Amino acid sequence: MQTLIFKNADAVAQAVFARCTALSDAGYLDAAAFYMRKILEVIANSFIDRYDELGYGGQFDAFLSECGHDRRTCTLDDKVDYLLAKGNLPAESQATYDDVRRYGNAAVHKTYFEENPTQHKALLQRLSLELAAFHEMAEMN
Repeated sequence: MQTLIFKNADAVAQAVFARCTALSDAGYLDAAAFYMRKILEVIANSFIDRYDELGYGGQFDAFLSECGHDRRTCTLDDKVDYLLAKGNLPAESQATYDDVRRYGNAAVHKTYFEENPTQHKALLQRLSLELAAFHEMAEMN
């Protein structure tokens, strides 16, 4: 049975990526970094939503409880850790998710954010590869 959760998430992630790319091209790297992180949230949330749809949301809740969190206090880190543990995200993706998340956090909170176009472009390229893999998966489901 085909699910719309991933297809809808892919459409949102693609739209956010287009916005991110436009901001990057215009030189608004801090705003683009925010949207880069937002893409990760869209992808992670789609998997959590799918677990809920299948009736396995309790497993995520148990994982969060072990981390001392619940759904109200869970972080993107919690979601990514869970999805890595479940095999929904390949281990090779962890570094990209971590790097993009930290980069986006720094931009939003203005902590240690340095506009480095070379670093930004490299992260955007890595995120592009993750987004392409998610798109392929969404098309198959």
